[in-house]
Amino acid sequence: MLDAFNLQVENYYAEDYQTLQVKEFCARFLKEKGFPPKFSFDPHDDNSDKSLHIKAYKCLRQGLRAFEANRGHLDRIEKPLRA
Repeated sequence: MLDAFNLQVENYYAEDYQTLQVKEFCARFLKEKGFPPKFSFDPHDDNSDKSLHIKAYKCLRQGLRAFEANRGHLDRIEKPLRA
């Protein structure tokens, strides 16, 4: 079953969906907030009620919202027009 899922995303590259500017902003923001540069997605690696990557995601989401509310600008990749 895992092989079937892997086949569905084998051609997925995060770089196709975010700009270098966004990647750098996110890495810098998370570092400033004390998060590690890499995450383990093993739920047993964190003893609290929420995994570290979930905390980082929520913190980053709030940080991005605040950044743009304060007139910060991050380039966005244009949506494709055709399949």
